[in-house]
Amino acid sequence: MAGQGLPIAIPVGKLEEYFQCSICLNTMQQVVVTSCGHRYCDKCIREWVDRHHSCPCCNGSLDTSRLIKDHQFDGLIGTCKEEKDKAESTYFDNLIHTAVTKGGEVSDQTFAGTPVEEVLKKHLKQSLAAHELYFQDLRHQYEVKAQHLEFRLRKEMERLQLDGLPPHVLNEKIQELEGQIQEKKESLTAEMQNCQQLVAEAYDRYLTDHIPHLDVLPVKVTVVIADKGIKLPDITLSPSDTLTVIQTAVEEGLKQRGDEVIRWHPDGGKVLIVSPLSRQSSYNVTEILADVSSGGDAYPGIEQVAWLTKPVLQHHMKPGSEIVLHGCLVCESDLPKVCYAQKHKEQGPHKVDYFSCKQCGFNWICRSCIQVCHKDHSVAVHVLNHQPTWACCYCPKKKTCCLKSRS
Repeated sequence: MAGQGLPIAIPVGKLEEYFQCSICLNTMQQVVVTSCGHRYCDKCIREWVDRHHSCPCCNGSLDTSRLIKDHQFDGLIGTCKEEKDKAESTYFDNLIHTAVTKGGEVSDQTFAGTPVEEVLKKHLKQSLAAHELYFQDLRHQYEVKAQHLEFRLRKEMERLQLDGLPPHVLNEKIQELEGQIQEKKESLTAEMQNCQQLVAEAYDRYLTDHIPHLDVLPVKVTVVIADKGIKLPDITLSPSDTLTVIQTAVEEGLKQRGDEVIRWHPDGGKVLIVSPLSRQSSYNVTEILADVSSGGDAYPGIEQVAWLTKPVLQHHMKPGSEIVLHGCLVCESDLPKVCYAQKHKEQGPHKVDYFSCKQCGFNWICRSCIQVCHKDHSVAVHVLNHQPTWACCYCPKKKTCCLKSRS
C-alpha cells in the first residue's frame, strides 16, 4: 500500500460514517453484508427482513438466507475504535501536560497521574467532546448559509445573462452582485467568529465561578478521641466549618459504642490536626504538645489549633487528616460507676444493658458492675436495651457488688 509505514493520521470521523447501521443509526455490531452489498447490524437487518423482505438501502428483494457475516469488517470497526481511544487518551494527556508545564518545566513527576488529574481528564474529555459537537453544528449552519449565498449568486448571474444586457453593463452588474455576496459572506463569517468568542467567554466565566481550588473543597477526616483510643472515620468538614460541627458525629459515634457524651468542655482540652502523612496508630498528646510548644521537629505535620478555628480554610487541612481530641468531653464511662440497682432507686426505671459473667456463673449484670466488679473476667452480652420493672442487677443480689460497698 502506498504510504505504508508513514506516520500519517486518517480522520476517524470520515470512517465512522461507513460504520453506522442505517437501521439503528449506531455503530454496527456483528456486521452482516447482504447479497446486494450493504452492511447492517445482524440483529437489525434480520428484524427488518422479517417484516419487509427487502434491503433498506436499495429496496431490493432480500431474505435472511442471503445475509453473510462480515468478520473482517467487525475487526476493522474494533481496530478503529481502539486506535481512536488511544489517540484521544494521548491527546488529552498532552493537553493536560501542556497546561501544567506552560509556566515552566515540571521537575518532579512523582505524582503524575494522580486521582485528581484523572478526574480532571475525564471531565475535560467529556466537555471538549460536547463542545466539539456544538461547534460542528455551528460550522454546519455556517456552511449551509454560505452555500445558499453561492447558489443565489449563480442564479442571479444566470438571470442577468438572460436579460440580454450589453457586455460592459453585464460585467458591471456581475461585479456589483459579487461584491454584495462577498460582503454578506464576510458578515456571516464575522457573526460566526463572534458567536464562537461569546461562547468561549461565557464558558470561561462559568468555569471561573464553578471550578474550585482544592483548598476550598469539603474534606473527609477521622476524629480521634485520644483519651479512649477511639477513631471515628469519614466526618466531612466544609471550609467555613469550625470544629463544633464534629460534635454531632462524635456524640452519635460514642452513643453507638454504648458510651454517651455527657458534656463538652473543649476550652479545657487540647485539639491537634494531623496531616495524612503524619498519622499514628495512637497519640501521646502530652509528649506531642511539649514538642510542638518548644518548636521541636519530632512530630512534623502535627499542629495544635483552637476549638473555634476553621481547619480547612485557616490551616489547609487535607482529606485523610486526623483531628485528635484530648480532654475535650466527658462521657458516661468517665463518671463514677453506679450499680443499676442504686440508679433504679434514685431515678426510677430506664433501659439498661445486661451482661453475663462466665467466671461467676450468673447473668443480669448491669454495665457498671461488669466494668468494675467483674473486670478481667470472661463476660458476654446477655440482653441489650432492656426495660426492667424492678431494681434488677444480680451483682448485689449475689453479694459480689463492689459498687454497693463503696456507696
